Amino acid sequence: MKMNGCGNDFIVIDNRGNRMNSVQVAPFVQRICSRRISLGADGVLFLEESSVSDFSMRYFNADGSEGEMCGNGARCIAKFAYTLGRAMRYASEVFPNGTNVNLIEPVDRQTIRIRTYERGVEDETLACGSGSTASAIIASLLGKTRPPVNLHTRGGVLQIDFQIGPEHIDEIYLAGEAKIVAEGHLLPDAWR
Repeated sequence: MKMNGCGNDFIVIDNRGNRMNSVQVAPFVQRICSRRISLGADGVLFLEESSVSDFSMRYFNADGSEGEMCGNGARCIAKFAYTLGRAMRYASEVFPNGTNVNLIEPVDRQTIRIRTYERGVEDETLACGSGSTASAIIASLLGKTRPPVNLHTRGGVLQIDFQIGPEHIDEIYLAGEAKIVAEGHLLPDAWR
């Protein structure tokens, strides 16, 4: 995929599964970053698997050297990962009825940042209670957090508490803001 952050352009490669391991990276990057000869870019971003987060980024300059960090590249790879969320929502070979996609970032042992792409809405939503609950439980089972867990959604903070038993999860509680925003009557002409 070709992306740019404020005009700083990149070729983004999904390297999960280490597909690029057999390629000599420096000459490959130099070739594909050549403008007027190949695709052309300021650099190449590799989206890779991580043992501590949902993914990691490796950045290579157009000359083939590996860079330590690239701010514009980080913003692009985050958007790429979000568009990965949309693709996962429709991965019918894995989820025949579709699925919600939750991208999480554990902040500390009791805090998670979360973004959700929801089926039916077909877009990112401000919060998803069931997805947040599942994410908190899974993060705890993986040893990343422990209950109670505060999930920071785009719409506010949800508090999720639960007990992890030897065979199942018990006493699940979800707390967060709930507001009444309107009252009225739906008249028969609305559905006839």
